Amino acid sequence: YTTNQDQTAVALLAGLVIYLIYLHITKAEHRLKKTTLGIFLSSLAMYIAYFLLPGHLGRMSSDSTDEMDLWFPEYIDWTFGDKVFHGYTSTVANLFFNDVLIFTLFVGLLLVISLRQKNPLKIAVGCIPFLGVTLSHYMDKGQFIYYFERSIGMPELMPIGVFSFPFILSVIMLVSIFATVWLNLDKLEHKLFITLLLVLGAGTREMMGFTATIYASSYRTFTFFLYAIIICCIILFNEIEEDKEH
Repeated sequence: YTTNQDQTAVALLAGLVIYLIYLHITKAEHRLKKTTLGIFLSSLAMYIAYFLLPGHLGRMSSDSTDEMDLWFPEYIDWTFGDKVFHGYTSTVANLFFNDVLIFTLFVGLLLVISLRQKNPLKIAVGCIPFLGVTLSHYMDKGQFIYYFERSIGMPELMPIGVFSFPFILSVIMLVSIFATVWLNLDKLEHKLFITLLLVLGAGTREMMGFTATIYASSYRTFTFFLYAIIICCIILFNEIEEDKEH
């Protein structure tokens, strides 16, 4: 079931690869590595089978423009760089600047964890994601995101040529999130797990830049990412609770 959809298949396969690397580094028992490898190979085989279905190939073919003409004709002129760029900007426009409450909770928990530190620099880094989200709440959202006819109700980051501040802020926020995780969390397994979840979640949304339905597929393309953030919030709650006990 998981391999029958591009986003979930990518999350599963990438997650298994990272887990296999982890098992190798930690010198886990051979039986566990063998079982995980078996799951990965069978999942890969099923995804390849799905990928090669005539309907899927037809939908992705440059010769078949029905879907592109319907949803986003401009997509035919996008270069590889354009696809990567808009995969990123369409993701951060919604997650960072569109009042996604679970993400606001996530950056709020990062702030709480950062305030435990005695190092002013670590505290400052942890404040950046929360301040960025708060800034977009209290300023005119039109300064950060915009909607156009072909976006079909999905926000897009303000073009750099019009106003570059939202893009620069999004990059600073992104870097500070990972920096906060690695500088301010106590447990290595928490750092690794949150990093893994964020990378996999971002990857499932970034890949939407490689389809003409990047906007037409709407908010459902954030499903895995939002579940990943929910799990990250639970990990952060646990870290805070464990800190209280000590």
